[in-house]
Amino acid sequence: MNRILSLRELGQSIWLDFIERSMIQKGTLQKLVDDGVAGVTSNPTIFQQAISKSDAYSHDLRRLAAETTDPKSIFEGLAIADIQA
Repeated sequence: MNRILSLRELGQSIWLDFIERSMIQKGTLQKLVDDGVAGVTSNPTIFQQAISKSDAYSHDLRRLAAETTDPKSIFEGLAIADIQA
């Protein structure tokens, strides 16, 4: 049994404190969930860091920027897509 599942048996929940689209695309997040990670937390700063250091958001950024110039709407479009995945 892995350590995360051992902790779950003791009533502890392990949560990931960041998310990146590449984790979703490559299956890394699913593997962590399969290994016992209970969930993911995020906030605008975490998303900003993920977006600024990865090309994984480029296509959606261009698409959303063509639809609206409202930064909040663009952020929400990116964040919701990742969270729902």
